Amino acid sequence: MSSKRPASAALRGCIDACDRCVRVIDAVSPDVYAGALPGRYPIGSHLRHVIEHFQCFLEGVGEGLVDYDARARDESLERSLDEFRSKLRDVRAALIGMDESILRRAIRIRQTASLDANAEIYDSTTERELVFLSSHTIHHLALVVHLCREHDVDLPEDISLAFSTAAHQQAAKG
Repeated sequence: MSSKRPASAALRGCIDACDRCVRVIDAVSPDVYAGALPGRYPIGSHLRHVIEHFQCFLEGVGEGLVDYDARARDESLERSLDEFRSKLRDVRAALIGMDESILRRAIRIRQTASLDANAEIYDSTTERELVFLSSHTIHHLALVVHLCREHDVDLPEDISLAFSTAAHQQAAKG
């Protein structure tokens, strides 16, 4: 992993979220990664969902239109730790190499906002979408940590700790 540290907190948050995903996949076996418990999605499906949001962002940010509904839904990412690890490595490298001058650039987001609606276009910025992506990833990691515990895989609490919660806890310690 590269040691380059972006100046942008939004980029650093996404890279940290990717690194948390690495910690998860380093801790689980291929069977645990792809295996579903009754009534649960497998860990791999949560992580596939996360990586495909990053991929949609990276594919669209240059043209100024990110379509989160256009995810590939590549089931091989759900079943193969190696495939997921490779895609995660690509995403992380792209984030590290991102030109920070585009962070405040206005972009458009295409996404379906409710079950009874068609996809619409929303205004945003590159930086705001990066904040969304890190938060979205950590939300899914909270679910993954729970699933890991059900598979008797113990992960540190901080993997699913929101940045705001960590900051609050630090402030409370004084």
